[in-house]
Amino acid sequence: NEAIQKGLINSAAYPFGKKPLYRIPAGQNIKKALSRADLQKIFKYEPTTATEARARDFWIFSYLCNGINPKDIAELKYSNLDRAAQKITFRRAKTKRTSRDSKPAEIYLQPMAVEILERYATKPEHPEAYIFPILTPGDDAKRQDDDISNFLKLINKPMARIAEKLGIDKPVTA
Repeated sequence: NEAIQKGLINSAAYPFGKKPLYRIPAGQNIKKALSRADLQKIFKYEPTTATEARARDFWIFSYLCNGINPKDIAELKYSNLDRAAQKITFRRAKTKRTSRDSKPAEIYLQPMAVEILERYATKPEHPEAYIFPILTPGDDAKRQDDDISNFLKLINKPMARIAEKLGIDKPVTA
């Protein structure tokens, strides 16, 4: 578009059809925030199964950690955790290979997030171990993608049932 406007190339060379100045359409993903009342329902909900408890805990962990992506949760290692400062610092999986000077995300852990972390954390702790038992060190990229997809289902399916039980009519997903 800029080259055509500056006269550097002929508009006949335009690769996107007859109309110049093609613009990428804006996304239509409209996210609906939960109300405080709905959030309180989820936080106070007493799970009836271990599956519900795990899904709710990881959903709450994500929420309390500024909406951390499930893939980023899966990839957290003990080297990302600073227990003394009660924070995690990491590079988002979505942007770590695309942006050269991207700043790492830094999330201060609230007490409930620390409780959830302790409940599910792998042992023993060492810097290169994953914090949560979602990924297995040494697995190839395909296997890791499958494990993350399964983790996402482990959160989303039970959370949909929990939302229905609680009368929440908005999607409650990771």
